[in-house]
Amino acid sequence: MVASNAGLILFGKDASRSRFVPDARVRCARFRGTTKAEILDQLETDGTVLDAIADVEAFVARNTRTGGRFTGKMRREDVPEYAPVAVRELLINAIAHTDYALSGSEILVAIFEDRLEIQNPGSFVYGSTVETIKQGISRVRNRAIVRILRELNLMEILGSGYERISTTFDDGYPEPDWRELGVVVRVTIPTHPFFTEVDEGDRDGDEGDSEGDGNNEGDRLVDGRSMSAEQRAAWVLTEIDAGRQVTNQYLARTLGVSLATVERLTHRMQQEDTIHWSGTRRSGYFQRN
Repeated sequence: MVASNAGLILFGKDASRSRFVPDARVRCARFRGTTKAEILDQLETDGTVLDAIADVEAFVARNTRTGGRFTGKMRREDVPEYAPVAVRELLINAIAHTDYALSGSEILVAIFEDRLEIQNPGSFVYGSTVETIKQGISRVRNRAIVRILRELNLMEILGSGYERISTTFDDGYPEPDWRELGVVVRVTIPTHPFFTEVDEGDRDGDEGDSEGDGNNEGDRLVDGRSMSAEQRAAWVLTEIDAGRQVTNQYLARTLGVSLATVERLTHRMQQEDTIHWSGTRRSGYFQRN
């Protein structure tokens, strides 16, 4: 019995894959800023491209932010920087449509400050365009791989991926951008606008603050702009009770509001004898009274 290329790619042992399909793998990288000048984290998956699905999801989770916005009665709704369903669908699509005959090129997942890119070797299959993809019309390059992905319930009806991705648009996630670049296809997912707004507020709030950062956690973000003053005060107490070293700079970053707004909030809370400042100006933090 001789294994098919699809069998080697999806289930082959390391030695066999290294010999016959050495480029059938996924490589991930997290870059500083918006260029590839500096790598902060990277992962070269060791297993098959099927094994890589879980590895990539974990890599994206640890290298992106999860924010939060409040709806109704202080109920927190988590907002991942990139919709997990979109990342998963685009990765599986890359696995299904990669041209594994092209040597020296792997599936790449790149995370930047403002976007996530998934790139696979192989141009669009003849007859496919961005418009046909959005209309659910898909042509198959790797029939055996697609069939196995469907049998494993990783891929549903052929061409339905974009429809599932589009369900995230109502939650504010931007539409991905497909580009054919020579012999590769690159899909770019912009960051959720929530984080762009928070970053802008963070830049405004960093000016003129001389307090220490404490144990700031840049990935704990909430939509403070839509909160009332009472809700913001409740959030301050929640963070203090959670054991975080809360400073004005930390609150400006996590709430996504200006430093001046936070200073007015904490000043009022001190006047109301709700909180007090503990420690030096540079290394202290707020505590509950």
